[in-house]
Amino acid sequence: MNPPAAAPVADSASPRAPVGDLGRQLMSFNWLVAGYAHPAWLGPWAELLVPRERASPRLLRRASFALLAQHGLQQRHVRDLGRHTWLLEPYARLLRMAEVLGTAMLGGWVRQRLERQQVAQQLQVLGPLRREQALQWAQTLKALPFPAAATGWPVPLTGPSAVYRLGASALVALPAEAHSGAGERTAMRFPYGAVVPLLLGPAQLDEALALVHGVLAEPEPAA
Repeated sequence: MNPPAAAPVADSASPRAPVGDLGRQLMSFNWLVAGYAHPAWLGPWAELLVPRERASPRLLRRASFALLAQHGLQQRHVRDLGRHTWLLEPYARLLRMAEVLGTAMLGGWVRQRLERQQVAQQLQVLGPLRREQALQWAQTLKALPFPAAATGWPVPLTGPSAVYRLGASALVALPAEAHSGAGERTAMRFPYGAVVPLLLGPAQLDEALALVHGVLAEPEPAA
């Protein structure tokens, strides 16, 4: 199935919100992945699509079809967004969601590990403000701050990028219908290799989605 012509979803290369109705935005999310994929995913198409917002619709369709074929997504697409309209949000809003989710997911670590060395590492990863926010999430949420594995979340806690990698990985794990390819398409919006596979339980998924909707309720940042 050839991807239909439609405007690309807004991303880091096209920072404005997508124009048009929800159906057209969903069509772009499903079929014009080259319009919003991080450059690291584009391979030989990356240079041809610079600047992204000026690329021709024909070139975007060709690059998108190549990406869909490469990742086995030609027959997989989102039919109904349901509670997942956040999938169509601009890249900047996705980064904010990743920050909130990653911070909340480290709340259990902050709450349970108070040794001097652990606190120093928490400050290195989260900083003072986000460490306090993580602790607050651990006192409010019952599931998301506490990974099922005794070893913790599968993201190395070696610096501030851990928060975003963890949050982005949670976003990729959030769409309920795995067969739709929504997770794979969301992963393409982040740098290649930034996302790790996560298994979230039902309660964790519910809490994560509530946090995402909380970000959607935040006022738009001033231009």
